[in-house]
Amino acid sequence: MRNEDRKLLTLEERLELAAKSQAASPESAACMVRRLSVLHTAHILCGKADLDLLYGQIGEFLNQADMDLLYYSGFCRSFQMAINAYNSGPPKAAPECPPEEDSSPFRPLWGVGVNNALVLLGLILLDHAKGRAKFREAWHCTQMTLGQYLDAVMALNTREDERQGWSRAEDYRNWSGVFRKTHEEAAPLSEALTDILRRYMAAWQEFNDLDCVLRCGYTGELPDPGGSELAAGAIRGQILLSERDYSPKALRALAAESASSDTGDLVETYISEKWLVSAMQKIDEAVGNLYMLLVEPYLRIRK
Repeated sequence: MRNEDRKLLTLEERLELAAKSQAASPESAACMVRRLSVLHTAHILCGKADLDLLYGQIGEFLNQADMDLLYYSGFCRSFQMAINAYNSGPPKAAPECPPEEDSSPFRPLWGVGVNNALVLLGLILLDHAKGRAKFREAWHCTQMTLGQYLDAVMALNTREDERQGWSRAEDYRNWSGVFRKTHEEAAPLSEALTDILRRYMAAWQEFNDLDCVLRCGYTGELPDPGGSELAAGAIRGQILLSERDYSPKALRALAAESASSDTGDLVETYISEKWLVSAMQKIDEAVGNLYMLLVEPYLRIRK
């Protein structure tokens, strides 16, 4: 979001937002963050359905986390392992894509599995922050403003960096500074999560429209992830990115195989290399923000 597009709130609106979800003190916010880091994973996942969806995306890395998986901080390490494995693997061009046409600009930065797993995590934590989920302890750990949350994780990570001789907190501080410029610090943490997921869904919809054309079927409108009437887990499996190669060459080849003579013309109206790359960049930005907000800080918070 550009700064000129950012909605500025009045002092009264800022105070009202802060009153809705605010820790009593910086120390209280830090305790809430630390408590989330050691919360049992079973109290974060909303049942077996969530676990099955995550296993479908990064299952091998959930198994590698071993006993640490029982706690949120250990659970977060499975995402880090999945990203590291993807980054150290072979080139990510699709098998049918010739060397001269690398499909990587049309695929998520960290791969489809990690992308979808982080979106699922964002939806799960948003359900808790909104009070939709069953376990109230996870809800309690998220009841603070965005500014309080970022300050708390920064304080805890800086302390751990000093203890271990690390310097990663500075990178997080830089990211946090950029993120704060485009999000209202006095708003509840849940509003920041909602905004990220809305941005992701808007970009995802561009690719879903292409999928609908290729399937010759419309999937309908999706509800707002921040909607007050939305039930826990309502849109989990509906906004995951497919493994499809979205490079123009691959899309045209799929359209040519369609039984419908109109499919090719419809696909052509959607295909624009610049537009496709821009939409995927927006997906990467949203997913990257989810990682920095919900995963990266807990890699260094000790149980």
